[in-house]
Amino acid sequence: MAYCEVQKLETKVSMKASAEKFYDILCNKTHQLPTISSQNLLSVQIHKGQWGTQGSIISWNYLHEGKVSVVKEMLEDIDKEKKKISFRVIEEELLKHYKSFKIMIQVTPKEKGSTLHCVFEYQKQRHQIPDPHAILQITLQINNKINAYLTHNNVYLEEAAELVFDVFCNKTYCIAKVFPTKVKSIDINEGEWGTEGSITSWKYVHDGNNCVAKEVIGDIDRKNCKVSFKVIEGDLLQKYKSFKFVMQFIPKEDGSVTKLVLEYEKQNYDTPDPVTMLQFGNEVIKKVGDFLKKD
Repeated sequence: MAYCEVQKLETKVSMKASAEKFYDILCNKTHQLPTISSQNLLSVQIHKGQWGTQGSIISWNYLHEGKVSVVKEMLEDIDKEKKKISFRVIEEELLKHYKSFKIMIQVTPKEKGSTLHCVFEYQKQRHQIPDPHAILQITLQINNKINAYLTHNNVYLEEAAELVFDVFCNKTYCIAKVFPTKVKSIDINEGEWGTEGSITSWKYVHDGNNCVAKEVIGDIDRKNCKVSFKVIEGDLLQKYKSFKFVMQFIPKEDGSVTKLVLEYEKQNYDTPDPVTMLQFGNEVIKKVGDFLKKD
């Protein structure tokens, strides 16, 4: 095959995550990817337009074969109904080897989970340029991280979603009584319990250390039993520029599923991912479930 021809490299992968949630991360929440896959991505920044809009321009700092690489891409095609998206490379390292390079991804719903179809279309600068198998491998690693992020942060409880949501949103102070060995106190500093914009302060034990956090209650979606807490002061901000807890309580036939998502930006590249904080959050959720079971 002549090097001047457009070539294709593609693969299909089954995912446990739903197509809707997976596509939402790829299309609308691309900026979260360095948080989700920090081993591959150092940063994702937008230069033009808005996240999730056609024609916007995004730059990626990523690790490729042990080296830091940069690529600038245009978000070219978006088909929200078919859950398709494409990125066309317009600047940086890849274009030293390829005249053109385009990444197309489609996420298709299945009865359980989804199927990811990833296609690279590229035109080599020279015949001896290798096919981009290494870039495809990085892309698949990132997608696997998204899948894990969307499916591994769930806590299953026998209690109804509305009851668990009520504790975390409206009766947050109860958590200190529920889990006194780890949560020493939760006080309100401004506003009222269960209202957006209210500020609460937590004293808790994490990794054997006494810690504090001041948080503002962000978005409250009572219909979908969803609430967020943004850290504005405290120990977490020594390691992270920003830190946010997002919780959703989803009804199931035999109880509920609590989905906890941590959104954060590291102070430094070598700052560890907050795995123990996620474990701590899941412990708190389970303790609330035990409390409601006895109540």
